[in-house]
This record gives sequence, C-alpha cells and structure tokens, in this order.
Amino acid sequence: MVTKLDIDCLVIILEFLQDSPSSLFSCALVNRSWCKNSLPILWRNPWHDSIIDSIDPIRRRRLLISKFIATLPTSSKSILIKNKIILPPPIINPIFDYSIFIRYLNLDALKLTIKSWIYDSNSPKEFHGVICPQITIVARELLHYFLKKSPSIHSIEAKYGNDLLEILLEILLSNPDSRSRITDLKELICHGALKVVPTFFSEISRISKGIHRLIIDPYQDTDHLATLIKSQKNLKEITIGHSYTSPISTSSREAVLSALSNSRSITLLKIKYMYFPLIHLSNLVNLEELSLQGFGKREVMNEIWEPLLNISMLKLKKLFISSLFTNANLEIFSKFIQNSPKLQELTIRSSRISDPENSKLLLSSISQSCRNLVRFEGPIMDQNVNELSQLLFSCPNLSFLYLHPSTEYYFMQDQMNFDDLLKEITRIQPPRLDLLKIARGWKFSGDLIGKFLESRKQLGKQICLYWSQSISTTDRLDEIVKKYYDEGVFIHYNRNKYEDVDNYLNQSISSKPFIKKNLF
Repeated sequence: MVTKLDIDCLVIILEFLQDSPSSLFSCALVNRSWCKNSLPILWRNPWHDSIIDSIDPIRRRRLLISKFIATLPTSSKSILIKNKIILPPPIINPIFDYSIFIRYLNLDALKLTIKSWIYDSNSPKEFHGVICPQITIVARELLHYFLKKSPSIHSIEAKYGNDLLEILLEILLSNPDSRSRITDLKELICHGALKVVPTFFSEISRISKGIHRLIIDPYQDTDHLATLIKSQKNLKEITIGHSYTSPISTSSREAVLSALSNSRSITLLKIKYMYFPLIHLSNLVNLEELSLQGFGKREVMNEIWEPLLNISMLKLKKLFISSLFTNANLEIFSKFIQNSPKLQELTIRSSRISDPENSKLLLSSISQSCRNLVRFEGPIMDQNVNELSQLLFSCPNLSFLYLHPSTEYYFMQDQMNFDDLLKEITRIQPPRLDLLKIARGWKFSGDLIGKFLESRKQLGKQICLYWSQSISTTDRLDEIVKKYYDEGVFIHYNRNKYEDVDNYLNQSISSKPFIKKNLF
C-alpha cells in the first residue's frame, strides 16, 4: 500500500495551485518535503494579487520585503543603513533564499510593497521627508539581488513606475550577468508612455527572443516596438492599447502593423482604441482570439469592415468587436462569421448599426456556422423570434446570452418589446444557459420574468439575471424577483446601471454564497 505521495505527482498537483497562494502556504506547512516543493511555486510570483491585496495588505507587504532584505548580502545592508533605512530584526540563517525562486518582476507591486514597508519602519513624522529616495535605494539593491540570484526571469511588468524601470534598465546595461537572467523572458507588460521605454525595448529585443505574451497599453509612438515584435520567434499573444493623449505618427504605426502582420505565430490579438486596417488579419492564419475594443476611425466609415468579406479565420474561437466611431455592419459580420466555423465566443457592441434589419441574417449565420458557441452578446430585433429559436436549438452549449436591441441609434427613445423573445427563451430553456443579460433599450413584463424563473425552478436550473436600470417594466417585478431569489433560483441577479457585463459575470462565478436556498 502506497503511504507517500510520489514527488513528481505532488509537484504537478502543487502547480495547479499556483494562483492560490493561501493554499500553497497551507501545503508548505504539511512537512519538509511539501514545504520544499511548495515554496518555489509560492515565491515565483510574490506580487500576486491575493498576497498584495489580502485582508491585511500592509502587514503582508512588510513581511514580504522584510524576508527579502534579510537575505541581502552585508554590502547591500550597509548601503541601506547608511541611508537611514531601518532594517528589520535580524533573521539568523534564513531557511531559504527566496530571491532564488523569483520568476516574475512586477515593478509597480515592488514599489508599492517597498513604500508600505518603509512607512511601517518610520514614524509618520519622518516618513514624508525620506520616502522617495529611500524607495529608490531599496529597489536598486533588491533588483540587483533578484537578477543575481534568480536563474531566470519569465515575466516583467511595468505600467507606472518609470523610476524602477529606469533602475532595471541601468542594471541590464551595466551587468552582463543580469542580461542572461532574462534571455528566457516569456511575458512583457509595459506602459508605452514611460520615457525609458524606447531604450528598454531596444535592449529587450537584443536579449530576449522567446516572448510569448506582449502587452503595451497605452502604446506610444516608438519604432522600437516594431523591432521588438520582429525579434520574437514565437509570439503568441499581443495587446496594444492607444492613449489619445499620445498621437501616433503614420510611419511608426505602419512599422508596427507590418511587424504584426508578419508574426504568423500570433494566436491572440487585442487592439484597444487604435485604428488597425483589417486587411492585416489575412496573414494571421493561426489567430484564435481577436478583440477590437473601441475600434474605428472617424474619417473611415463602413468600408473599414470590408476586408472581413475576403478573410477566413478557420481557427478563430473568440471574437470581440466594440465599434466606437464607425457604424457596425451586420451583413459583413454575418459573412465573416460564416468563414469562422470554430467560434465559441462572439461579442458585437456598437452605439450605431448601419443595417439593423440584418440582425436576422447575423443570427442565422451563427446558427448555421457556430454550433460550438458558448457565449453570445449582440444585436437582435423584437421580431427575430424564429432566428433566436434557431440559434438556441443550434447552439446547445450556449451558457451566456446578452441581447442588445438592433437599432440604428442605440440610445434611442422608443424601446423595443422584449416579451416575445423572453417567451421563446422560456419555452426552449437552453440546457446550459446560466447567465441572461437584457441590455438597455428594451421593455418587458414582470409576469413574463416570473414565468421564466418558474420554469427554471421546475427544471432545477439556477440562473444569473441582469437587466439595465433604464429598462421599462410593468407589474411587480421587484416582488417577483425577490420571491425567486428567496427560493434559490438565482446564482446572482442585479438591476445594474451600466452596460459592461464583465464585472457582473465575474461576480456571478464566485457568488454561490449569496444563494439562500439550493434547489439541488
């Protein structure tokens, strides 16, 4: 009979807990073997949100920096003392040198933890006069040590801390050994407007050739980004977000677009508030996720979408389109969907639709081509009952349904009637539907919501239900909703003011404790 868990199996299990530091910490307390294998995973990313944003974040940050400083060499400690930085009580022979485990460098989180630690070490009276130079001094010593002890850094994140990015760049330029630590860099998340970014991009381009994930948000005009993209051998995911306070030159943008279109290994592309000629998508044959957020260009109208008519994306699984300046064209979207048969998630948001009557065509294309659809958010007209029925029957895995009224102007005064659509959803009761969101611009009957919820109760299927606060309803809706909430029909519900469903979706996933009664 096996009495001990095989070490290889243990490590595999512990890896599944990498996003749950509290669980890893508990595992580390089991015995010496578990501790030895848990701590490298726990400390590879000590800046994890669940550590930094815990119940007692100040104490967590203080302990984090104290442990790192305890392992610094005497020369570094002397520099801190010389600059009037109060060191933590000495730890005799620390069991681990935690810097060896670090694989993630989050410069913003590092600065925050150092600031909290210094504040805790000084009286408030002393704090305000010395904090800025002291943060820089501590950060420099820690970064030097991290890049000396860690065998490999896999991720660097710097969104706001220009001073720490400058220190990191200084270390890379002056110390050849430190450069060897980032040759296996897999992820770079950076605020493109930081002043040292061009030099930093240039250095990373020479050192790191295997970046898989690149997030530059906001993107600022620099040709070095194009060089960085071109230098990567297997770039998988890229996000570029533009800030309107930072104009982009045509030549710089074209260089970046050219680099992107030639990166055939890309599987995820997110463009945020930045014009991206869609003709460049034709080369991205391995794309699985495409997000165009706040997309469009004031000078270009419907023709912006025309390249989609001639592009087939056979591997595309997720499509997110949010058009900010240009009208959405449902006919073009419908034809593009027909050429993307593996779609599992589809989101279409627009304040203006040039051909709202083609919501019928859109729904029919989804039914015919996207049998594996799990999530749909998009426009529909009140008379598209048959098309909705066809979609619900054709997509048995559908779990997320968020319906907008298909109209030329989204912020219209006259509301469409949602009753017939709601009756059809109630009649069919999609087997896996667990979230229904009704956007602004609709009106519906409270009694029909009651029938929908009663049907869910009879089937023993819970639901997340959200509707816009601006929706017109009749009858005693609040009373009906409360009744079924008390009976445990809801996973979660909310009459919200805003149209961004993502925050509510995240709430619904973790909202089981809100259930008062469980049907099952």
